[in-house]
Amino acid sequence: MSERTEVGMQAEFWNEAGGRMWVDNIEQTHALIQPLGDVVLEKAAPQAGESVLDVGCGGGLNSVEIAERVGKTGYVLGVDVSEMILDYARAQPGLQDNLEFACVDAAVEDLGKERFDLLFSRFGVMFFEDPKAAFANMRSCLKPDGRVAFLCWQAPQKNPWLSCPMQAAFEILDPPEAAIDPRAPGPFSMAEADWIEEILADAGYEAVQVENIELDMPMGQLDDAVSYSMRFGPAVEALSQAHGEQRDAVEAAIRKSFEPFAGPDGVVGPTATWLVTANRGA
Repeated sequence: MSERTEVGMQAEFWNEAGGRMWVDNIEQTHALIQPLGDVVLEKAAPQAGESVLDVGCGGGLNSVEIAERVGKTGYVLGVDVSEMILDYARAQPGLQDNLEFACVDAAVEDLGKERFDLLFSRFGVMFFEDPKAAFANMRSCLKPDGRVAFLCWQAPQKNPWLSCPMQAAFEILDPPEAAIDPRAPGPFSMAEADWIEEILADAGYEAVQVENIELDMPMGQLDDAVSYSMRFGPAVEALSQAHGEQRDAVEAAIRKSFEPFAGPDGVVGPTATWLVTANRGA
């Protein structure tokens, strides 16, 4: 499969079922993962006057905060392949003049030469068909002293809030390619630290560091956790084709998968991510 074909497939998904999934659940999803977003934001440390590229910016909530930090003399460009999700981003109240959103694929788009001080992403870089080529393309838009800070998921078994519903669903439904090939575009495609280091080194980056970040993920009461997982996550695309008894069976399997993590405070599962930093390199 060619890169261009895969780019088209990714854009199609995120402008249809994937985009609707994000927009319909964006506030709850942001509340769940923002503690992790805060970690990468503090590590990235955007400064007043800097230009920042937010890759896979989604609803733009991090883009807004970065724009506040870089101030009027700085600039933020949030890019995503989903016009549907960017419509939500652009509709946020009180957007600053130093923030723009563009529906482009950072893997292949010419984003300008030596334009940005910082390449930032919170879970937006795991969907590239050819990650080495994508990061090489993005590197060209960084200034000579530019830097990178992004967050990606570790292995599925270390993130049961995502993997338990996915595995439960795929006991009943046909899994997509990303559930078979661990490096196929998808949430866990960069789960291996060695693979991340290889991607960035081959793309020309230097001083690559991959840091382990683990936090608990509170998902509310069991009914709420099950309902959310039926609406959002890696199994949703497959679930869109399930009806009746099959869908009921998936819901029951997801509930059972969450029961070991349920307690007086609701469902609380561990998460494990990689906080990745690097310099553009010579």
